[in-house]
Amino acid sequence: MDLFDDPPPDAAQTQIAPGAMLLHGFARGGDAALLQAVESVLHQAPLRHWQTPGGYTMSVAMSNCGPLG
Repeated sequence: MDLFDDPPPDAAQTQIAPGAMLLHGFARGGDAALLQAVESVLHQAPLRHWQTPGGYTMSVAMSNCGPLG
């Protein structure tokens, strides 16, 4: 199963693990607004690459935003 494949014609959702569902097309109608909101957050709190205690840069990046960071 590929996350970006079209869903089976008779499925609105697919269970991918116990308690986890893939909701086919759920955000499709608001994808542009969602992307714009994420970009707005990242403008205020840019992505940051953290370093390990040994001085190596981690391959993932994260943003720190909101009241709980």
